[in-house]
Amino acid sequence: MTIKVIHREFTEQAMLKYEGQPGVAEILKKIREEGYYDRGVSVYVNETSTGRDYLRFDCFEREPHYHYHHLHELRDAGVEISMEYLRISGYAECVTMNGMWHQLPFDSVANGDIRDWVLDRLGRRIAPMLREAGAAALADAVDQDVVARALAEAEPYVYATAPSAGRD
Repeated sequence: MTIKVIHREFTEQAMLKYEGQPGVAEILKKIREEGYYDRGVSVYVNETSTGRDYLRFDCFEREPHYHYHHLHELRDAGVEISMEYLRISGYAECVTMNGMWHQLPFDSVANGDIRDWVLDRLGRRIAPMLREAGAAALADAVDQDVVARALAEAEPYVYATAPSAGRD
């Protein structure tokens, strides 16, 4: 298992390289029609041998959220991907993929800074979250001591991009 941290920005230029992937057309439409913009760090939990990401935590300024990536098991089974978008509180989106939770909004009022929450969840709940994402074998192989060392190494990068009020 690999945990990686990447700074991301939602701009048209950044998103064009993902065009054709599930959900990207909707993001591009929001950017083009509504001037949507967001940024922050994403924390990925990947299977090292395949590079597949099973969990992703998007620590964004505007719409923090996280993902269970069931996409891999669906594609491996030859199942056509069907996504449904559900609006919550007028702005946050919840997304299901073939009836399974895929993207869940983060409640910063109840949970505080998403970066704190992510590090805590990965430190304490990574195995059950991987199982939820369809990666039972990866979950069974989790070594919490190794995870703790990886999180300690990743932590400075998680906090490297501080949330700000505006767009630079």
